[in-house]
Amino acid sequence: MANARLYYYSHLDQDTRGGWLNNGVDEYGAQASILTTVELRVTNGDSHCSISDAMNEAINLYYVDVFLGPVCDYAVAPVARQIRYWRMPMITPGALSADFGYNKPRMFPFLTRLGTNFNSLLDFILNVMHHFSWKKLKLLYQPDGHNHVMNRYCHIAADSIANGLIRRRSNVTCDHKGFRSIPKVLKDIESEVGNDWADIKYMTTPKQFVGLI
Repeated sequence: MANARLYYYSHLDQDTRGGWLNNGVDEYGAQASILTTVELRVTNGDSHCSISDAMNEAINLYYVDVFLGPVCDYAVAPVARQIRYWRMPMITPGALSADFGYNKPRMFPFLTRLGTNFNSLLDFILNVMHHFSWKKLKLLYQPDGHNHVMNRYCHIAADSIANGLIRRRSNVTCDHKGFRSIPKVLKDIESEVGNDWADIKYMTTPKQFVGLI
């Protein structure tokens, strides 16, 4: 029987990290028709959503066959660059930044992203705008929003959308503005949106806008 060595690491809590994977191996591996020729050996670790910690974990576990994770973009980036020299695959539901998609052939050829990401978010936005024949997009966002998921999550999302429109040479005109507090939103929304960006059919009052975000 051949061995397949998997290394799963994330910045999730220790109580949940990797448990689902070990349980899956135990449950399905026990079935006669599953994993009859391959024995999966799983090792868990923690990237701490850190560039240095992620690389240290990767170097220490260089002997594995595949990396499952990291999830955090800051941890994925250095490891995904390195594994092209090791010729070792990485599978992750993270790596959300659009740069991982645009630079995959040149920098991240062994990276496979699962599920949605900021490239697919841009696809969705463009489909909606094309459907309604909208030509202007104003991104108003909180740069540090959803920091519990990843540091500067909303900044990376907005940057992926704005730069993605430029990369794709879209006919959509885009501008973006980050707000770090609600008082700042209320103060600047009229000048930031105004008649140049607002459609009277969809315009909200400042208080309604705060409710939306």
